[in-house]
Amino acid sequence: LTLAVLMELSVVQRLGLFQAEELFNMLYDSRWRLPLIGTVLWRLDTYTDIVFIFIARDCGSSLWWASLATFVFGVVFGQLLLNMCFACTDCDHELPASFGFIMLDFKLVNTAVQQALPFDPDVSHLPVARPVTLRTASRLIGVEKIVGDIAQVSIQGMFLTSSNFAHGFVIFSVIVGILHCVLSF
Repeated sequence: LTLAVLMELSVVQRLGLFQAEELFNMLYDSRWRLPLIGTVLWRLDTYTDIVFIFIARDCGSSLWWASLATFVFGVVFGQLLLNMCFACTDCDHELPASFGFIMLDFKLVNTAVQQALPFDPDVSHLPVARPVTLRTASRLIGVEKIVGDIAQVSIQGMFLTSSNFAHGFVIFSVIVGILHCVLSF
């Protein structure tokens, strides 16, 4: 989790959009606070969802199959393969040139790049608005994550209600999933 966040911060720093001295002030700076919290929650939610699959399997619950299917479809297929495909190939040229990385939803990188630009990439000189903008692409990714979070939280909630004893980690996973769902949009 920490390594993934630090890797994203290093990309932002290599782009020259973030200085190492600013690292300790990130939580106090309003432009970095939400992207940092969103990044941490995304990584933490992914980790807790993976661990839940093993917890449910080891407890003898058949809900681990549903959780695995939801994870594979939502994260592996939806967030990794589908978004990677859209990030690399914008065949209709709906996104501004060289902005496909927005589809990968690295919140810190996206925030840094959008704040460093001297122009608004969503503005078009055409008489009609662009059909897909960076904001709408980000919102679509948020909806994709919300659907996956709702499914995982529902499965984990069913596990908790059918379980004979409390699972603190699963309760934590449900809380992280709800928080990530709220911050995804």
